[in-house]
Amino acid sequence: MRVTNFKSQRGNMATTVVVVVLILATLGVILASLSSADSALQLLQQEDQRAFYAAQSGLEYGVKRYLSSDDVEEFNTTDLDLGDGVLADVSLEDNGSEVIITAVGKSNKSQKTVQTIISAADSNYVPDYAVFTTNTVNGVKTTTQDSDDDDPSLVYQNAPTLPRFDLDNLKELAQATQDDGQSYYYAGDLTVDEDFDPPANTIVYAEGNITFNKGNWDGPVFFVAGGDAVFSDSWKNTDHDIQMLLYVPGSLQKIRVEPAVADDDPVEFEVDDGEVIPKEEYAASVTVIGGDLPFAFWIIYPIFYIPYDAPITIKVNVGDQAYHPFGPNPGNGNAAAKWKVNLGNVNDDNNPRTYVFPETYDADTPISVEASSWSLLGFHARAYRRHMRVNSSVDLDYVYALRDGDPVPDVAPFGDQKSAAEFVQDYVNFNSQTMSLESNQVIYLFELADASLSTPSADFQDVVVMVNLARERSDLADGDDDDDDHDEDHDDDDDEDEEDNSTIVNNLAFKGGIISEGKIYGSKTVDINDKTYTNRLKVTRDEDIIKSFLSHSVNGNARIILASKWKAIK
Repeated sequence: MRVTNFKSQRGNMATTVVVVVLILATLGVILASLSSADSALQLLQQEDQRAFYAAQSGLEYGVKRYLSSDDVEEFNTTDLDLGDGVLADVSLEDNGSEVIITAVGKSNKSQKTVQTIISAADSNYVPDYAVFTTNTVNGVKTTTQDSDDDDPSLVYQNAPTLPRFDLDNLKELAQATQDDGQSYYYAGDLTVDEDFDPPANTIVYAEGNITFNKGNWDGPVFFVAGGDAVFSDSWKNTDHDIQMLLYVPGSLQKIRVEPAVADDDPVEFEVDDGEVIPKEEYAASVTVIGGDLPFAFWIIYPIFYIPYDAPITIKVNVGDQAYHPFGPNPGNGNAAAKWKVNLGNVNDDNNPRTYVFPETYDADTPISVEASSWSLLGFHARAYRRHMRVNSSVDLDYVYALRDGDPVPDVAPFGDQKSAAEFVQDYVNFNSQTMSLESNQVIYLFELADASLSTPSADFQDVVVMVNLARERSDLADGDDDDDDHDEDHDDDDDEDEEDNSTIVNNLAFKGGIISEGKIYGSKTVDINDKTYTNRLKVTRDEDIIKSFLSHSVNGNARIILASKWKAIK
């Protein structure tokens, strides 16, 4: 009979249990370690992600700071607090050809770095341009405030993008009541004429077309056109210093100019012995086109002298009313205080300058122009001596009166001065060598240097003056304030760089800028009565006006990035 050893079996079972327990314990330790490692890895990934997002936020901060700056300045901002326990170090480096913005995002246990490189060709400072558009531009003249020369580099066309604006916000600003008690939001079309006078810095928003007939306000005004923006022929009579920015947000809309309109009913007048005699009721303006009259004060004759530009003053008689349009009356005597003469002096760099007479006048009320040249009484004297006084209706030998079709004066200039023909070259048909004036214009050429017309100094270009006639004052170009410097061209007829000077170019001008999604058609030409008239949009860039409007953009920036190279470094 077999005897079972239960004691031995119990021993084996105990061993087995111990082994199983040890195996399970080992597996538990391994699983716990794996779980702990997985949690640590997950936490590290979360910290990496937080650091990366912090770096991205830091980069956005750096880019926005770059966009909103007028001038690119290097900076290094450390420990920028982004909330939730993350920080960023942000720096901008400008090496001349490109801008490098670097951001290091920092969480509790991780750091991540991102960077963007913006080349000079990929970034644009919008106020650097008079016209900025994502479309095409044709025929616009763009200038700076320092020069009236056309500068095509002030036009940026076919831009990939524009500064972004919230149109609803612009509408709300236009709908707000201004200081004059009015709002300037228009659900349809808007016509801007001389009675339209919003306060400075007003946003004017029209859902439809805006037609610009004439500007007559002070300070900058910002126009937003939901439809087309149209400049009519009468805008040529607007002061070229009118300040505005035009924004057209629609790519299907356009900015255009209308052709010149013939004056089918000009004021009839005669020129009789130097007097302009209108044959019907009229308004008038006078423009000093230019002049050149150098004098010399001898210290030791004939060895040493001091050259100076002789002051010239203008007086205009309209009937029995005397006007001193460009300064105070220096008096009728042969001497006058320096300060009075200097205030009325037109022999300077501020021509052309225009004055519109304050009234309308009856038919047959004559107009005559009187010009005086002045010389120094002494180097330190407080007065000038009247050198010559020439009245267009009295001193006929010393003044030429030119009308349309008259021969161009053939008078040699004295020394290295400009000739009379050069001063009136904008009003000459060079094919026929005759004057090309409107039927309402007359030009006077004055000789103010020498009473003897047989001397070489008698060159009839000491001062050149134009008289314009119209039926209404509103039909005349606005006058200048002679206390300010006006380097702009204020003539209705601004014929520049034309091969055939029978073409009359009217600048439809303003100071400020254009930002547009739509096409810009900046000129229009038409033939009227054997002459060619071109209306041309002229924009004089004003950086402050452009920046002021851009402050309303979504990012409040004046700079846009066309393209950048973005990358994560580590």
